[in-house]
Amino acid sequence: MPSRCYARNRLPLAEDPCYPVFMLKFPRWFQLLGLGALITLTQIIFMVLNGPSGASLTERYLRLNQWDSLQYRIIAEEGYRIPEDRPHAITSEDIHSYRANVVFFPGLPMMARGLSKLTSVLMRSC
Repeated sequence: MPSRCYARNRLPLAEDPCYPVFMLKFPRWFQLLGLGALITLTQIIFMVLNGPSGASLTERYLRLNQWDSLQYRIIAEEGYRIPEDRPHAITSEDIHSYRANVVFFPGLPMMARGLSKLTSVLMRSC
C-alpha cells in the first residue's frame, strides 16, 4: 500500500496529510528560527552533559565560553576595535591578544546585543 505522504510535493501545505498542523500557525521564518534555536540548545546540552567528570554543570557550561566566544562578547559589549597605530596591518598576535577583532562576522554580536537590551540580561560571564 503506497504511503499517503507520497504526494507531499504536489499538495499545498494546508492539504498535506503529513505536514504537522500546528506548524501552519507560524510563519516560515519563525519555524526556521525555532529549528535553529532547538539545534543550538541540543548542542549546548550535549556538550555540558559530556563535559569533564567531577565538574559541576555550571563549570561545564563555562568551559564552553572559550576560543572565539570571548571575542564575540567583547564585540557585542564594546564594538569592533583595531590597533590605532597600524590599522591596515592587523596580525594574528593582535587578534589573540584582544587588540583587534575586526575579523569576526557581525551577526552573532548584533543578535547578542539586541537580546541583551531586549531582555535586560547582562552579557558578562561569571
